[in-house]
Amino acid sequence: MSFGINYDGIRLPVPHNDADLWLATSRLNITFSKSPFWSNITQYSNQRDNLGFNSRLQRRFAPLSDLCLVYNDNYFTSHFEPRFRSVNLKVTYWLNI
Repeated sequence: MSFGINYDGIRLPVPHNDADLWLATSRLNITFSKSPFWSNITQYSNQRDNLGFNSRLQRRFAPLSDLCLVYNDNYFTSHFEPRFRSVNLKVTYWLNI
């Protein structure tokens, strides 16, 4: 489990605008055994007014070869409406030629 906050204060000369950018991230990783594991990430960014959730269930079936099921969900933070949602299946296979 981890938690992080990034802050970038951007100060520009006139006539440009200054900016205060915040990115808060939390991660939770659960390992069931050697091959299946579950990763969860939550992020907030004030730059895009976005709150994002990402959950990935991954199984390693051979060295450097994975099968992942990923759920991604993003929301506007000002009025908490869904911005983007997806469910993806990803397969990575290592060819040892």
